[in-house]
Amino acid sequence: MPPALVSILIPAYNAAQWIVETLHSALSQTHPNCEIIVVDDGSRDDTLERAKAFAANASAARIRIKSQKNAGASAARNHALRLAQGDFIQFLDADDLLAPGKIGLQLAALKKHPLLTLAMGTWGRFTTDPTQTVWAEHEAVYHARSGVEFLQLKLETHSMIQPGAWLVPRTLCERVAPWEESLSLNDDGEYFARVALQAEHLLHVPEARVHYRSAISSSLSRRRSPRALDSLYRSEQLTISHLLAANDSPRSCTAAALGWRRLAGELYPEAADLARRARQAARELGAENDTPIGVPNWVSYAARLVGWPNARRLQFLRNRFS
Repeated sequence: MPPALVSILIPAYNAAQWIVETLHSALSQTHPNCEIIVVDDGSRDDTLERAKAFAANASAARIRIKSQKNAGASAARNHALRLAQGDFIQFLDADDLLAPGKIGLQLAALKKHPLLTLAMGTWGRFTTDPTQTVWAEHEAVYHARSGVEFLQLKLETHSMIQPGAWLVPRTLCERVAPWEESLSLNDDGEYFARVALQAEHLLHVPEARVHYRSAISSSLSRRRSPRALDSLYRSEQLTISHLLAANDSPRSCTAAALGWRRLAGELYPEAADLARRARQAARELGAENDTPIGVPNWVSYAARLVGWPNARRLQFLRNRFS
């Protein structure tokens, strides 16, 4: 029986600086049966040309390069997903890197578990040199064994799984709606919330690793535009609604309230109205204290002196001019 086919799906936008390194990491997987699909999302640089040149030189590899008008990363992922033929799906951003054994280790672990098991790997941040990756070894969500528990831990602790760290059975992708294309910031958080809730079991494979390139000025995760902050709000709103629809236990409600309070801290002061709505949502879930959380200690101290809104404004000004 041939080894399972894994589809590595790479949305790319203005990623010329990194796309070859990312493709090389996909092509270097120890698992012998992978297809690689790149969807260029209307890049304004030569991402598409570099990807095509790499694919031409790697003639023995199963690499397909497609392009579309600029529609966002989620739309590019959906495009790639429609083309994918694999039994398993590996999403990979165009500036991140897979460790060589990442997919093989997860597939080996999945053989010992139910069909609809969703595999997590370990992720870590790097800036330019992947050998200097700082690994997130102790994320609370690694311990989750169900989708409900994953979302509870995520909201309680603000821990995360970087999207490239997942390996998804195709059957799970088929059980959920496509990526939400109206979202930009945190679209992966919303999508994988739905996927995790459909899984029968979650499994962390510590040795399966993905390098997450950080501190890029053009990265979506660093954007603070009104559109990006609105996406952050809506993605969290959807994620919480997914959890509470699946499980409205006291723990889930408390975790959701914590998520809203943390979101309020992230949104203020640039999106003050959304921050107010987040605090109101926390109160509606029974939170006696709706004060935003997740801010540095000095901000919390300042809030006791000048009030939370003024303290958060001070933090915003400090970050802007430092």
